[in-house]
Amino acid sequence: MSIFQKLFGGTSKSKYDAVLNVCDLAMVRDEIIDFHKMVNAQAEAEGGKYLFQADYVAAWENFRDNPNTESARRLLNVAPTLSRYSEACVPGGDLFAANSFLKKRGLK
Repeated sequence: MSIFQKLFGGTSKSKYDAVLNVCDLAMVRDEIIDFHKMVNAQAEAEGGKYLFQADYVAAWENFRDNPNTESARRLLNVAPTLSRYSEACVPGGDLFAANSFLKKRGLK
């Protein structure tokens, strides 16, 4: 990684690249949107609301608006637990298979 990449967050290889290069990033985005809706509805039902840290929000909004490998890398660097969505949205993954099934039947 060059000094410019370190300073300005440029493109670099990460441990997530193998998955990010083959997963359906739009599907990952949609699944995380569904997750946000679910946790926000749960919090509202309990009289509260979910608060997210600013670094997560910035990385999430960047990925949400432009789901590409670089924005996904930045999101996963801030929230590594979200890597499960990327892993599940590869061909043969659980969410990939479920979404394919629903799309074939016009349910998604």
